[in-house]
Amino acid sequence: MVFKILCSDLDGTLLSTKSDVSDFTISEIGRIKKHLKVILVSARMPQGMYYLQKDLGITNQPIICYNGALVLDGKKRNCIDHNQF
Repeated sequence: MVFKILCSDLDGTLLSTKSDVSDFTISEIGRIKKHLKVILVSARMPQGMYYLQKDLGITNQPIICYNGALVLDGKKRNCIDHNQF
């Protein structure tokens, strides 16, 4: 099976603390992103995810915010999809 995308949660998964990614994680994402799209998924608002995208070098990828209620394009940060309740 060939994988094309890696989606990862942040808090309690990718982050080493409440707001930090480890050097090891940065290195591994750097290796993985050469072969797969890496997309961050979180309950966080976009502003709480942008700096992590930058740290991981994946600002060109979409992010999925608010538990999937908002999907933003990585390049222009335009809304790709949203769900209102």
